[in-house]
Amino acid sequence: AHHPVQQLLLYRPPPPQPVDRNRSVAFSRNRKEKTPAKRIPAMPSADPPSTLVVNLDADADARLVDALAAAHPRGAAFARSCAATLRGGTPAGRLAFLRAVLEDADAVSAMAGGVEYAGMLAVWAAGLERLPPGEAGGVVAAMAGALAACGENCAQLERARRLEMLATLYNLTPGSPTSPKVPVLILLVRAAAAMGATPDGSHAALHRLADSLLLRAAPLLERWGTPMEQRRELHLAGADALAAAGRSAEGGGLLVAYLATFPEGPAAPEARARATEAVLGGLRDPIGLLGGSAGAPELSTLPPVRDLANYPDSAPLLRLLEIYAEGSLDDLRRLLAETGASAVLAAHRLDPQEAERNMRLLSLCSLAAERSPDGDGGGASVPYAAVAAALRIPEDEVEPWIVGAVRRGLVDAKMDQMERTVVVEKAMVRKFGKEQWADLGNRLKAWRVAVKGVLDGMASEKVAEEPVPVQVVDQ
Repeated sequence: AHHPVQQLLLYRPPPPQPVDRNRSVAFSRNRKEKTPAKRIPAMPSADPPSTLVVNLDADADARLVDALAAAHPRGAAFARSCAATLRGGTPAGRLAFLRAVLEDADAVSAMAGGVEYAGMLAVWAAGLERLPPGEAGGVVAAMAGALAACGENCAQLERARRLEMLATLYNLTPGSPTSPKVPVLILLVRAAAAMGATPDGSHAALHRLADSLLLRAAPLLERWGTPMEQRRELHLAGADALAAAGRSAEGGGLLVAYLATFPEGPAAPEARARATEAVLGGLRDPIGLLGGSAGAPELSTLPPVRDLANYPDSAPLLRLLEIYAEGSLDDLRRLLAETGASAVLAAHRLDPQEAERNMRLLSLCSLAAERSPDGDGGGASVPYAAVAAALRIPEDEVEPWIVGAVRRGLVDAKMDQMERTVVVEKAMVRKFGKEQWADLGNRLKAWRVAVKGVLDGMASEKVAEEPVPVQVVDQ
């Protein structure tokens, strides 16, 4: 399955500036080696025309080489090499020509910086479509590497054009366990991230790629049978790019997807480092982690994360994550009182006071769940005294903490100051494991029975209201 090219045209560069023809002629006269000696022969006409982008003229390839050679550092030599490969008109010669055009880094730069970029891109894409079977993978991989090799001095316009060419390359490549489609996508992600922010600071190219494909790539990777190493590399490239662009929550989700690919057993150094990174991200925003798609309980079950318990410099981090997931304020204080644990947390710049503030807010959610009839916080009525005891605060400080929890979206509650109680309508569930899934299943079954009873009652009432037909008997 291919994505339409339009989905991955990530950036629309501004129109090129008009060319000073007199200056171009003078430049050509001063640099004779840049002028091709003669036009190369056209592709053999027996080949079917491309229907992917345009139907090509017979001499389209010759004009492509002319345009590239005009800006190529070795223009005349490049043109002669292309002419020699095409002169015989053999399949091997065609492949050599395509390699000369598609794999030459200077030719790529000439195309991306050329005035007639749009036309050259059309001919280039059509040539790529006509690669001989079995040869496409190597050429695509080499071409993608050449496109991604854009140095620090590369102009923004050329970066944008290279990005569009990478997107075209991705769309033209079929997905399979052995195809370079995912490696091209990895280079595309990195190239979009390397473009940096647009003038409005929006990282537009990366955001479009992430929203249209990167964050929804999991089923495609399964369908293509993508090797595990390529999946991991893609997840990491996306996680790093999104984190740098300010989308840390979605980047953290890709990091969790990366960690989920590892089996049981001791983690490799890279996986362990990334597991520490994921845990630290959750510890710095535990409320956001618990409310996200990959909560703290799910994160703590991943093999590389569990492996952190075997190392003194990371075990306290895992314990703190587990306390946030289902522990109490007393559990946190016991952890902070341990010399070794407090030193590890301090080394990672985790503030103990901030940890206590987060733990008090999470304890409020647990208290609401305990007092709720259904265990989800809804319908709970909690006295101020119970809140003060759970949060280890004076009773006159309860109301500011309730307001803070409401602002953070942890609870939806009202305060009855006369009765000194908190009426909770709903609260965030800190842990959603097998027991919670079983409870949800039982409640859905009860709801289904109740709905069926209502529908049966409505049907019986309808039958009772229908008039009885009068039968007329002839006498």
